[in-house]
Amino acid sequence: MGWKLEPEFASDLGALRGLWRSCAVSPTWLDTAPLTQARFDWKAMIPEAAPVLAKYGWSMDERGLQLCRRDRADAVRVLRPGVDSFFCVFSWLRQHFRQVRTLRTGRVKHKLHRREEGLATGLDLPPPDGGEDFHFGGHHRALRAQLRGIDLSLIGAGGSCWYFNGHRRFPEGHERWSCMCNLKYPSRPHLLWGCECTEACRAGLRLPVHRAEERLLATTTPEYPQAPLGVDHEELFSDLVDAMVVQMRERMVLYVGSDGSEADEVGAFAVGLHPGDYVCSGGHGHEDQCAFKQEMLAFDLGARATAAAAECSEWSGRAIFVLDCQSALTAVLGNGDKSVYPVIVNSVRGALAALRRLGVQLSFVWVPSHGKRPLWEAPLGMCTETLRMLNARVDREAAACRQRRGQGSLREAWCRRREAADQWEYSAICAGSAAAALLKQKVERDARPPTTTPS
Repeated sequence: MGWKLEPEFASDLGALRGLWRSCAVSPTWLDTAPLTQARFDWKAMIPEAAPVLAKYGWSMDERGLQLCRRDRADAVRVLRPGVDSFFCVFSWLRQHFRQVRTLRTGRVKHKLHRREEGLATGLDLPPPDGGEDFHFGGHHRALRAQLRGIDLSLIGAGGSCWYFNGHRRFPEGHERWSCMCNLKYPSRPHLLWGCECTEACRAGLRLPVHRAEERLLATTTPEYPQAPLGVDHEELFSDLVDAMVVQMRERMVLYVGSDGSEADEVGAFAVGLHPGDYVCSGGHGHEDQCAFKQEMLAFDLGARATAAAAECSEWSGRAIFVLDCQSALTAVLGNGDKSVYPVIVNSVRGALAALRRLGVQLSFVWVPSHGKRPLWEAPLGMCTETLRMLNARVDREAAACRQRRGQGSLREAWCRRREAADQWEYSAICAGSAAAALLKQKVERDARPPTTTPS
């Protein structure tokens, strides 16, 4: 299950998906339409998209090249159809719904405390201010435990006198309606956060500061930040082309290795050559920094540079592209436009087509990454050790570049905050389950035959 089952979310997501696909891949009919009509106008072609964008305060330029929104810091966040994954759009929409629906939850939005004396109630806390995001990462982690007590705690059920006594009728004032601290009718928030007898369950756990933490066991993290700025890609491309030209003037076979790396929501890519020890690396400031995109960007840089160098040096030898990502090879060499990055895929295909026109022979080799599959052997006529060595070299360079880009970045700090938030949620859920178990033991000790109502 998920947000896709929510009607409004599913409807808006469908409109955005249609818009994204149309902007990423030009409709085939544009090639056959009269010149007076061969114009891509997404507002006319997908009329349901404009109201959806307006609803969320997003915007798309007339040519369909950029989807933009402003974050809480008033910075413009940009996604590019065909260059960034649609999953980023899905994440934007999901976070909006998650935020709005969490803040609308009854016991988060409203206080709803019982006012009678002697009742075991929860803490008196304000609602969250909405300035930070909910992610429920600790809840997802707790679900994987597949334990009933944990499941009840994370969905806000169980852990109260009503849960343990709901199946039997006990008179008012019965001991089973009392908490271990002798207050009456204990609620789940009281049992977890307020009862002195369950203090050991929450030892070392920060107390909640708003009602979402108290009731839903959901804490917040700052808004997902922008990626670090990219490098000078024109200079990177030019240097790579120069290094290739040097090799092409002396050799008829050139190995071009490429690899990508991602950690802490920051990515980088690298390209290396053999013969020679030249290797270069870089990164984009795009919103989408996933590992597969870095693999595609590395492949694209290597292919475009090879085409430019071959044209400059009038080279017609053999270029061997070495990758450890089978999905990248499949996306480029396969048929159709099903890739999540069609613009990058078409860029690689265009560079390879230019190489073929120049008479360059092309070969593509997949190499197991990080020394995996030790019995793997290179295709006939190639050296296994050479291919593994080249792949290891670009892998190290991509990882080093990614580490330089990520160190001290906003995204690295955000990941640490997110990990801390997920850990707090998970610990709170476990503490709630443990506190509920103590109340269960107490009411079972107080079990007495219920009074019968005269017929």
